[in-house]
Amino acid sequence: TAVNSYTENITKNDNEKNVDLSIYHRNNFENPVVPITAYLGNQNESFYNEDSMNADTTYSQFLSLFDSLLTPNYAYKESIGYASDNSEMFVYKFLPKMVDCGAGFTTKKLPSILIVCNQHGFEKACIVGSYFLAKSLVQNPDSSDLIRYIRNNVNLYIVVSANPYGCDNNVYLNANGVNLNRNWGVPNFTKTTEPESSVSGDPFDQPETQNIRDFILAHKNDLDFV
Repeated sequence: TAVNSYTENITKNDNEKNVDLSIYHRNNFENPVVPITAYLGNQNESFYNEDSMNADTTYSQFLSLFDSLLTPNYAYKESIGYASDNSEMFVYKFLPKMVDCGAGFTTKKLPSILIVCNQHGFEKACIVGSYFLAKSLVQNPDSSDLIRYIRNNVNLYIVVSANPYGCDNNVYLNANGVNLNRNWGVPNFTKTTEPESSVSGDPFDQPETQNIRDFILAHKNDLDFV
C-alpha cells in the first residue's frame, strides 16, 4: 500500500526516523489508533504526547486545542452546523490580512486550501497533523520557509472533525451508522452496502456532509484545493 511504502521509505532513509503509519491502514481498523513515533525536530517523541493528545482524545478536547490557537487578525473559528449526534461542527480559518510581495505589503487574492479531517472517527492522525501545522503557523511562523509562505500567502481552512460521534467513540461510522466517505455527491455515486456500514441513501443525506458541502459552495469562488 501507499502507506506501507511511505513508512518503508522513511525508515530506510534514516533509521532514527521511526514512523510506523501502517497501523492506520484500513485493514487494521478494529484497533486502529495507538501512539506512533514520529521524527519531530531533532528527537524522537510520541506523535500524540505533545499537548496531551492520545488515542482517546475526544472531539471537544481537540476543539479546545484548536481554540487555544485563535488569534486576532489571523486565526478564526466559524460554526458550520450540527452533526448526526447534535455536536456543533466548526471550521478554523487561518487568513493572512496582508501579503509581503517583496516591495512592501499589499493585498491580493490568495490561494485557499480546505482540510477536512476525521471522516472515519478512529482516524485521528489527520487531526493531530493539522493541529501541529496550525500551531506552527500561529506560534512559530518563521520555523521554516514553507510555514512562513503559508502564513503569509495562503488562506487555510480546517474542519477538525467531519465525524464528531465517530471521534468520541473511536468508530468508523457516524451516529446514523453511515460511512461518510461514501456519502458525497460524486457522478458515479452508488449506495453503500459495505458490511461495516448501514446503507447510505441519497448523496448528502447526512448532516455532516451537508455542512461541509454548504461551506464549500459558499466559498466556491475562493477555494483552490480541497
